[in-house]
Amino acid sequence: VREGKVKPGDIIAASGFGAGLTWGAAIFEWGISIINN
Repeated sequence: VREGKVKPGDIIAASGFGAGLTWGAAIFEWGISIINN
């Protein structure tokens, strides 16, 4: 992100593995969130 390689609209896949058989993964679209209050 800091190097400018990830742009708004890019699809990101992230995964993590831990001890034993624990794991997690997520796929999300990078962008700007706009929250209206």
